[in-house]
Amino acid sequence: MAFRHSFLYILLAFIMAMLIGCSSGQENKDETLKPDNGKQETGDAKEGGKKDKDKKKSVSQEELDIYNSLFDINNKVTIEVVISDEEIAKLQKDYEKYRNKGSKSPIYRRADKVIFTIGDKKYEIEDVGIRQKGNTSRRDIKTDGRYFLNHFKLSFKQTFDDDNYYGADAVKWESDEARKERKNRTFASLEGLEVKWNSTMDSTYTCEMFAHRMFRDMGVLAANNNKAVFKLGDTSFGVLTVYEPVDEVFIERNLPKEDWGGDLYKAAWTQNGADYAEYDSYGIEDEDSGQFYNFDLKTNKKKSDFSSIKNLLDTINSGLDQEKLESVVDMDYFLKFAAACYFAGDPDDIRNNYNNHYVYFKKSDGKAIFIPYDNDRTYGLRHNYDPSGQAMTNVSPFSMKAIGARNKAKANKMFRFVCSSTGVYLERYKSALENVANSKWMTYDYFKTMAEIVKGNYENDCVPEHNFHSCDESQMALSETNDLNMPVSEYMSKILKTYEDAVAGS
Repeated sequence: MAFRHSFLYILLAFIMAMLIGCSSGQENKDETLKPDNGKQETGDAKEGGKKDKDKKKSVSQEELDIYNSLFDINNKVTIEVVISDEEIAKLQKDYEKYRNKGSKSPIYRRADKVIFTIGDKKYEIEDVGIRQKGNTSRRDIKTDGRYFLNHFKLSFKQTFDDDNYYGADAVKWESDEARKERKNRTFASLEGLEVKWNSTMDSTYTCEMFAHRMFRDMGVLAANNNKAVFKLGDTSFGVLTVYEPVDEVFIERNLPKEDWGGDLYKAAWTQNGADYAEYDSYGIEDEDSGQFYNFDLKTNKKKSDFSSIKNLLDTINSGLDQEKLESVVDMDYFLKFAAACYFAGDPDDIRNNYNNHYVYFKKSDGKAIFIPYDNDRTYGLRHNYDPSGQAMTNVSPFSMKAIGARNKAKANKMFRFVCSSTGVYLERYKSALENVANSKWMTYDYFKTMAEIVKGNYENDCVPEHNFHSCDESQMALSETNDLNMPVSEYMSKILKTYEDAVAGS
């Protein structure tokens, strides 16, 4: 077998002017514009309109412009999924079928079209796939005429031709060329989008966007995101967060050509967390058979031999030293990543709950870099999950514990080796921490600048138009704070004090 263990699906965890790639950590000097957009340049735009022949897919200037406007926080965004009641009923049946066998549905159902309103411009794309996303967050779609709030994934390239999923309704493509054209279809240069509802009841609707922009500005890869009013059928779900997927397109957008083509894994819980231990599993998940892995391969599925992840795990678990670690991990990147993760304060991340990240192996040198994901418990968001008791503000940057994991277990071996107050990386780690601590990303005034933009666009749209199952709509109103989460100003003040005390004592 090309992978280690195969487990039944058991999830035990809780869950700008220029977008900065992983090689850049410099802030934009225009403080007013920095939080306003997430501009990306790729393909044609990188060469001033000349096609980059090395791109696997050329990106038109029009698509790039839409991408930039979609993730510009100045623009109010509305996403309307036009879909029949019959297709929604199929989503519900898919959920029930896979739930009953301890799995999660991979089936995309057919939306007639999706209408994007971005600022004062409107775009339509027909025949779009939609399915649930998430692990422990999945629930019924719609029962008794009322929706449940859910996370969704949109796909612009679905062919809907799998007989096993669609039966008599499976599409019969008129030609291989027509099917290939659909498989290559994009919107705003993206193959799909992810949308997530505000399950942590962030009353500012800003924390996760702020965290992602902080990561990128500190030189860490993170998905671009924005807020959007989301409508499914004739029902508004309120204001959700829309993300670009972490996939091959994302890698090509954010890394130089020599690093394209490596293995990308999504890390998560199965019977244990993705703690980079010798028993961690890796492979290609199969929802139909209920096979899930700590490290789920997302690229190179037909040709990978899993040697990249195997070598990383073997090296980490063979008596770690500096030379060994630096042979498999990009340490300049890792130090930035560790420091940014600390100040983001997510108890459900790679360090604190062995969860919610991707690991990518660069093609040029085979070394691993790490991509944070699902950062919806950052900057004081502690609703329903506060393992430290103080929204992570009382945790030292040199902590050797996995605070979010069961019984406050040990952090994974990489973090214990790199982030120790007595280790070989101490001074470099302290320097990376200082860069974040002294940045605008730890100032409440800067956070409020972004929060005011969000408020101006969405204040009247946050509460859903209809009653939802298991949802207190009153908690979804936009405000500076609520009684469920720690105020961002308090979070920043407390974690900076903890950091300063820890550094002084190191």
